[in-house]
Amino acid sequence: MKKQEKRKISLLVVVLLILIGTILLASKFFFTKKFPVETPNVKVGDCSLKEAGISQDDLSKLYDAYSDPSIQHVRIALDNYLHGSHEGVGDFVVKGLNPKEFKDGLANFDKTYYSSKFMVYSVNNQALGGGKEISLIFINKPDKIFSAWVYQLGSGGYELRDFRDAGISSDQMKQIVQEDHCFLTDEKLRM
Repeated sequence: MKKQEKRKISLLVVVLLILIGTILLASKFFFTKKFPVETPNVKVGDCSLKEAGISQDDLSKLYDAYSDPSIQHVRIALDNYLHGSHEGVGDFVVKGLNPKEFKDGLANFDKTYYSSKFMVYSVNNQALGGGKEISLIFINKPDKIFSAWVYQLGSGGYELRDFRDAGISSDQMKQIVQEDHCFLTDEKLRM
């Protein structure tokens, strides 16, 4: 074989190796990278994901939030209160402290709120004093946002330490209900 033919073969082998390496790297990237796939029939209440303005991943995280023991404890404490028990409810939560700045205390609001399921509006995982501050809207009476402070005790249990009106005006609530109607109609976002 001539020198020139050996060179051509060597160059061809190098090009083929580069091409094969590129294909292997590209296939590894495409087969291992997870691309978000939005299923067209996934709904948020009566809305599509696009109408609700949320991704499928974020919606899954939102559904998962309802398994948080602090959020579950709000439902437990409200149910206990409705049945005449103060188990899981802090000493000042029933009657409230009644400051001039806001309305608080379970006894200071209509009990029909508590018999309704609620939707979690937001969660502050670093509440002042520890625990979580959970903002919620009652589905059957969505005219207020309530703030519930839940604290995990040293024993591992939970205690509702504050329950108050978050102070949102009627006009603001109408706007929130309109903007969040997709979430308010979603059965999976209720506790």
